[in-house]
Amino acid sequence: MVTTAAERHGSVELVIATGGKHVYRVTGDDVPGGELMLPSVTTLLRAINKPALVGWAAAATAEWVVENLDTVTELAKGDTQAAVDVAKGAPWRHRDKAAARGSEAHRLIAAGVPSSTIEDTQVAAIVESWEQWVDEEHYVVIDHEIPVASLAHGWAGTLDVLVRDQADEVGVIDIKTGRSVVNARTGALYPENPLQVAAYAVCDIGHEYTPTFGAVLHLTESGATAHPAFETAEAVWTSEAEWRGSPPQLGSLVAVMDAVTVLARHLGMAVTS
Repeated sequence: MVTTAAERHGSVELVIATGGKHVYRVTGDDVPGGELMLPSVTTLLRAINKPALVGWAAAATAEWVVENLDTVTELAKGDTQAAVDVAKGAPWRHRDKAAARGSEAHRLIAAGVPSSTIEDTQVAAIVESWEQWVDEEHYVVIDHEIPVASLAHGWAGTLDVLVRDQADEVGVIDIKTGRSVVNARTGALYPENPLQVAAYAVCDIGHEYTPTFGAVLHLTESGATAHPAFETAEAVWTSEAEWRGSPPQLGSLVAVMDAVTVLARHLGMAVTS
């Protein structure tokens, strides 16, 4: 009897995506009761404090006020609170526009749309950065936008890209199109980024591969930068220095992600209904 990939490896489907909460339905022969609802990796990672966001928001607000000083001054003459509210919203308006542009680039990359055919010049430049990176690294793209899950760890998500390198090793690539993915002072990836990639790497429902490397790929209009997210050796992560030098070990990152999951559940951030 011929079986489908979903029957062999399980099926994962995004069923809730509201209010910053993503929940996936996981089904398959190995799933207890045949069906299970799991929180997304990105939802769980909301439990991590992100101090860099404070500095970013302050800088974005200041930049907007300076660039729109005449508008702010005129508005403040009539309604001071309105001027304050407009300035306070500046970072989030900028973020939403950038997020929409990034989402569109993700969609077009997954669909295999050539950058040369994209009318939006900013989105086209991001997609072109992707094309050049894949070509230069000689990667074979296995698949895009893969819903995956791990029963053992209790999380799910959508893996951006699976690639195969020239040594026939499979890797997880998480695409980011935001302003930055690294700490400007240390040059290290923000902690949530390697944790996200590692969490996807150990998901065993949704595909049949065993990734042995992972990276965060920062795509901008000016190019692509790949930041290694983990190594596969199972040495124990022992100090912050490992985050600043070579990539952390996969097993260590997964252990941290397990702790984050416990914290998220304690905070009520892993609700699946």
